[in-house]
Amino acid sequence: LEDDKKSQGEDELVPEKIIFSKDPARRKDELNRFSRLLRSKDWKARRVASKVLGRSDDLEMVPELIFALSDRDTVVNRNAETSLRLISRKLDKYHLPKEGGVTDQDRIKAQREWKTWYLELRPDYIFVE
Repeated sequence: LEDDKKSQGEDELVPEKIIFSKDPARRKDELNRFSRLLRSKDWKARRVASKVLGRSDDLEMVPELIFALSDRDTVVNRNAETSLRLISRKLDKYHLPKEGGVTDQDRIKAQREWKTWYLELRPDYIFVE
């Protein structure tokens, strides 16, 4: 993800079939590193992380992806929602507009809807605002 003069698009930085470690401790570390990137100042890092975390198929990453829906970058929002759709197996659920810009109201609505879904699975989870 380091910036260089020959930088490619962020889509080219993510392999089609990313493979996380089979070792649970190592996998958790890998996923935590990507989740920390969601808070990076680098928009490319946030875009890649929001895309990669959906391929983890890990429910523990859902709160991080819900957080990413609040990002000011529309690509991060869309990647995060796509990742949430993949993890949830709700491929036809769109809470953000499919095209055009994403408003603050769209972000708030999407976060509310995805939080509701997650709380149905994990009713004891507490989202920190």
